[in-house]
Amino acid sequence: MPYIPYSLVDLLASPSFSPHPLVSFSFTVDAFPNPKQMGFLLLAKSIIYQVLSALAYLHDPAQGVIAHRDVKPANVLLARDGHVKLIDFGISWKQNEEEKDKEHDLWRECAGNLYFEVSTGCYRAPELLFGPRTYDAPATDLWSLGAMFAEFFTPLRLVSEDEDSDEEDGDEDSGDKTLTPFILPSALRPGNPGTTWCRDSLFDAARGEIGLAWSIFKTFGTPTDETWPTFQDLPNAKLVQFTSAPAVHLPSLLPNLPSSPDLACDLLKRFIVYPQSERLKAAEALNHPWFIADPPALVPVGYSLASAETALAMQRDGKTLGEWICTILPHRPLLPGDET
Repeated sequence: MPYIPYSLVDLLASPSFSPHPLVSFSFTVDAFPNPKQMGFLLLAKSIIYQVLSALAYLHDPAQGVIAHRDVKPANVLLARDGHVKLIDFGISWKQNEEEKDKEHDLWRECAGNLYFEVSTGCYRAPELLFGPRTYDAPATDLWSLGAMFAEFFTPLRLVSEDEDSDEEDGDEDSGDKTLTPFILPSALRPGNPGTTWCRDSLFDAARGEIGLAWSIFKTFGTPTDETWPTFQDLPNAKLVQFTSAPAVHLPSLLPNLPSSPDLACDLLKRFIVYPQSERLKAAEALNHPWFIADPPALVPVGYSLASAETALAMQRDGKTLGEWICTILPHRPLLPGDET
């Protein structure tokens, strides 16, 4: 595969990738009419659509189901021609793989003895945190996709290379502060030496598996027999007693949602749901109305649509998807012989 200079991490960390302008250090979401919203939505839809297309292909029983098990922004590359690449299959799992094909595997797995130490940090599905040896591996991809999808709408935070991350984490739980699209510490300003932008994750994995589980539970509510009927069946579910916490209003955690967020939130909540069987399958998600609502997703020239029910364009305002991506991301020189 040729060298591709951008990953989704680069896009999410760009302060230009927001439906809101960086014009004030304190403003409400609807304070400023913003033409950027169309470009932001177009890119968000187009990228998520292609990642979903990749997962729909991997999860298709007709092809032989493959679970990626490490869906995250760093494993999503953005080519200059608009193609989105899902990479790094180092911990993927193939359903019904023959034993002879596993001969050289360092860690052999079978359907009843899967590794739960898979996926990365804040993108790990909650069932993986409680020691299961049997689980729906493709469903963990769907949760990871949802956690990644949420980061399109979480705050952008200005940080200093010298900042103590533990102090930052401690400030997060103090009080009920309203989140804004851009979080700027009082001592920092954009352009200051040693500062950079980063995108907040929806969940916090900084304090290990128990901390991540609590971060998820205080967002979507501590599991109950109604919200997660099989939770107590997980091997380690009874080892820790979590405080009972209600679910919070999800849009309150996503200040970079567009002004009409209903369809985006509906799609997001269909991935981030506790029971594995209730997570929206990737092939079905491709037909969600969010992708065709104005502005509809774009696909690269020559792209083969995974769903015959969805008609998507290849240009908007005279620009291809690749050109839209390049309006946000800085120019990076290519290596000799790499993509044009």
